[in-house]
Amino acid sequence: MKPDDQYAARHRLSALSMLAKDAAYDQYPMGDPPLLSSDLRRALLAVLALTPERLLRAGNGVTEGEAAAFLKGQQAALDAVHTGRRTAIEVAAYLAGQAVMLDRVVRVVAVAWGVAQGSTT
Repeated sequence: MKPDDQYAARHRLSALSMLAKDAAYDQYPMGDPPLLSSDLRRALLAVLALTPERLLRAGNGVTEGEAAAFLKGQQAALDAVHTGRRTAIEVAAYLAGQAVMLDRVVRVVAVAWGVAQGSTT
């Protein structure tokens, strides 16, 4: 495992741990909640702000087609995150019929942001 892979794995575990603590707080609310709505809103805005970055190249080791594929792969990953986020919101709104459930969805998106951030490092 490369150092970047280790960082991404630790970040994903941390995000999952925070979500587990938040879910536990929902069942037994004692003290301050682990995640605040403002934290989750910032996380969602960070995910929405992500854009693909061009491959940094030195010399002729990578073709234009490979560089374009690299960019398209990043875009496909971001599209998958945004599609999952939108689907989760639609399902929650349909099932709950209340804005209260959207708060739970935003918490899931915060974890998705953590995974996406960890996987792009």
